[in-house]
Amino acid sequence: MFAGRGLSAEGGWVRVFHMCDGVAWARSDQLAAQLPAPDVVVGAGFDFADAVIVIDPGHGGPGNIGGSSPDGLVEKEVNLEIANRVRDLLGEPHSVDWETGTILTGDAIPVPASVILTRVGEGATGDYEAGLDFRAAVANAANAHAMISIHNNAGWEIATELPGSDVYYQSQAPVYEPSRRLATLLVEEFRRGFSAFQAEWVGTYELGAKSRISPRDGVSQYYGVLKASTVPTVIAEGAYINNPTEAALLRTPEFQHAYAAAVYRALVRFMTADDPGGAPSFDPEVWEGFAGRGGARDECVIPAQEG
Repeated sequence: MFAGRGLSAEGGWVRVFHMCDGVAWARSDQLAAQLPAPDVVVGAGFDFADAVIVIDPGHGGPGNIGGSSPDGLVEKEVNLEIANRVRDLLGEPHSVDWETGTILTGDAIPVPASVILTRVGEGATGDYEAGLDFRAAVANAANAHAMISIHNNAGWEIATELPGSDVYYQSQAPVYEPSRRLATLLVEEFRRGFSAFQAEWVGTYELGAKSRISPRDGVSQYYGVLKASTVPTVIAEGAYINNPTEAALLRTPEFQHAYAAAVYRALVRFMTADDPGGAPSFDPEVWEGFAGRGGARDECVIPAQEG
């Protein structure tokens, strides 16, 4: 998969942006292009059947595993599994019991027009490097109505009674307000979905929808994928993978499904209603921490293409 919106085509070759955050040339007859979605405002009256959604499994590749549990559960693998479950939910029509959050067989919610994953494959086939600029470029090229980056957290501050899920939103106009609304909805759906499970929950002092500003200038967005994306995008941190009781849950199909179901419900609410959500939502703040480098590593390798 490549991102190519606005890149040039010459003599049957197309200049594309690849997952190692670089530019390459590909033959146009070996590419299947997807046109960007038209500019629309989602909310009440929007048809979910027209939705273009990007699901981004966080981390990937040998040098970017993300967090890990004390007994060896690796975040990049869990993120991919959950992302594929979101893809599968979006791949069929459903109905939702909005009182309980149960996703049912039905046709009240149609299949969206397009669901794009930034890392594609099952297990080892989907374990490859993807730079943050590439991930954002995929969403931008598709002019997606929403992008959700799937992650699980590490490094808690306190024990909590509720699941310590956080969702980070964009701080820059014009995506600030829709991104913050999506983040607030997703926190609410995490809390609903995870309440059925028992764990020694952990989190930070402020649990909810958040946005981090870079200390370098005190203005720009800290997280690269949020800064580079021009469509409503959030980073979901569903559970704490280095908390043993939450890691045990993350290993189970039931909890992975609950995570994916929360993402599904939040997307439906975000795109088909003007619902602001009821979870805690905090204004952007300068963050002095360090979340690791975001660009593709020097040893990044483009995965072999099938066919």
